[in-house]
Amino acid sequence: FGLSVNYFGESAFNQKMIGLGFGKAFGKRFSAGLKFDYINFKIEEYGQRNLFTFDVGFQFLAHEQLLIGAHLFNPLSINVEEAFGEDLSTIMRLGLVYMPVKKVQVLAEIEKDLDFKPNFKAGISYQLVDNFYLRGGVNSYPLRGTFGFGIDWQNLRIDFAGAYRERLGFTPQLSLQLLLPKKSKSQATDLP
Repeated sequence: FGLSVNYFGESAFNQKMIGLGFGKAFGKRFSAGLKFDYINFKIEEYGQRNLFTFDVGFQFLAHEQLLIGAHLFNPLSINVEEAFGEDLSTIMRLGLVYMPVKKVQVLAEIEKDLDFKPNFKAGISYQLVDNFYLRGGVNSYPLRGTFGFGIDWQNLRIDFAGAYRERLGFTPQLSLQLLLPKKSKSQATDLP
């Protein structure tokens, strides 16, 4: 199970999204997930609009060193009303993670928003020391580089990333994940 909370914008224009997701492994190589999203758009002159959508995804471990995944956001093309002047995009992603050695991950993804050109993304993650990771990447559309780091501390995962955008300057991102401990088979109880 997972909960995501996102905020983009400032007081005159912003978008908030809250998602509740569920993922399940089907064997050792395949897993799938579904997330339900509540989205709130606010534009100072026009007020607020709320809508609901969902996204789906899967991962397949093709080899010990190769993980393939796909993700589809807003598959029903649910849109904010035209008078509000904002569309909610349908976005498709296909990616892979290649792990040539234990401390290195090489990542690649192609992302297609139905309204824009495809965006190719590539990155690398390197485990510098236990529980500390350095990361860097590049996007093709628009062309920009990114950098960041990650820390695993007990059951908390903290990721910080940043990019330089021509009009906005430095734009930071922060992700916090609380990893709940798994129940061992001896602790799990069967439901009637």
